[in-house]
Amino acid sequence: MVGSAAILILCTAIIGFVVFYQRRSMEHRKKLSDAETLHQKNLLDASIQITEKERERISKNIHDEIGTYLNVIRLNQAKISRHASDPLMVINLIEENNKLLEETIQSVRAISHDLMSPTLVKLGFMKAISELCRQIRVSGSMQITTNSNVEDVRFSPKMEMQLYRICKEVINNIIKHAKANNTIVSMLINNNHLKIDIEHNGEGIDMASIQTLSENATGLGLKSIFSRAQIINATVQYISLPNQLSKIIIDVSLQP
Repeated sequence: MVGSAAILILCTAIIGFVVFYQRRSMEHRKKLSDAETLHQKNLLDASIQITEKERERISKNIHDEIGTYLNVIRLNQAKISRHASDPLMVINLIEENNKLLEETIQSVRAISHDLMSPTLVKLGFMKAISELCRQIRVSGSMQITTNSNVEDVRFSPKMEMQLYRICKEVINNIIKHAKANNTIVSMLINNNHLKIDIEHNGEGIDMASIQTLSENATGLGLKSIFSRAQIINATVQYISLPNQLSKIIIDVSLQP
C-alpha cells in the first residue's frame, strides 16, 4: 500500500510538472509571438511614416521648384502677349523663359534621380553605389571611396532598390551627423552572402543608442534603414569602438 501510494504521488508529481512545464512553454511562446507581432506592427508603422515623409518631401520639391519656375514662365508668356509691339522686351522675356525651362528640366531630372537612380536600373547596385560615392566626392561633402570583389553582379530589382536606399541613408547620416571626412564602402560577396562594410573616421554610434533613436520620432532615417533591411531579410549592425574606425555592416543572404 505504501509503495503504491508513493508511486501514485510520484506519478502525480510528474504529471503536474509536465503540465506546469507545458503551460510555461505555451506562455513563453505566446510572449514571443506577441513580441514578434508588435515588432512587425512597429516596422509597418515605420514604413508608412517613411513613405509619407518621402511623399511630403517630393511634393514640396515639386511645388517649391518646378511649380515656381512654371508660374514665372506663365507670367512671362502673358507679358509677351501684352507687349508684342516691343521686340526688345519680347526677346528678353523669351531668353528668360528659356533659362527657366532649362532649370525646370534640371530640377525634374534631380527629383527623378532621387526617386530612382538611372545607374541602378541600367547597371545594378554595385555600379550605382560607386556612382553615388563619386557624386559625393565631386560635391566636396566628404572623401569617400569604394572597393568590391565583384562589379557586374546583378540582384533582384527589389533587393537592389532596398540595398541602395539603405546604403544611401547610411551615407547621408554619416555626412550629416558623424562629422566624418573620410569613408570607405566595401562590397564583398562570399559564401552566398553580400557583405557591405561602411567605415568612417567620424563620430560613431552603438546599437543601444540606435535602438533608442529608432524608437523616437527623430529617428525616422534609422527606422527606414531597419525597415528596408527587414524587407530583404538583411541585418544591419553598427559598431563603434574607442580609437577605431566606426563601422556599419550590412549583410544579406543571396540564397533563393
